[in-house]
Amino acid sequence: MGYEARVLEGLDAGFNCAESTVSAFAEEVDLPRDVGIRVATALGGGIAQTSNTCGLVIGGAIVLSWALGRTDPQDTASMERAYQYVARLIQYVETERGSILCPGILGSDLVDEESRRCAIDSGEFTRRCRIAATDIAGVLERLLHEANKGT
Repeated sequence: MGYEARVLEGLDAGFNCAESTVSAFAEEVDLPRDVGIRVATALGGGIAQTSNTCGLVIGGAIVLSWALGRTDPQDTASMERAYQYVARLIQYVETERGSILCPGILGSDLVDEESRRCAIDSGEFTRRCRIAATDIAGVLERLLHEANKGT
């Protein structure tokens, strides 16, 4: 099963966007799945449903940080490399989706109860989220493979 399908499987199971992204890539980056999901729990819906940065993007940042990040504060090369790849993910999403914020990606504001309810009831929320999820999972996979080739 590909990463796009794994992210959708997580969404279908009831995980939020950040949890689904981290869960889908956990094995690839040697991140314990349960740890990754727990770390990502409050980051869905644009960080705790506040319509900030999309959980798909934040989940991707967690995955890239786990794969490329540092444990030694003197290891600035690993920090810069993680920054570079997360910045590329953000740039891609801004270019292809128009925004890294949930309202820009989903077309509705999760904070506004009426807007959220309308988007959910119409199916637009689910449709747009699933499209973004597969797109972002695909670019995240490419970035990880590119980063692994460079190591």
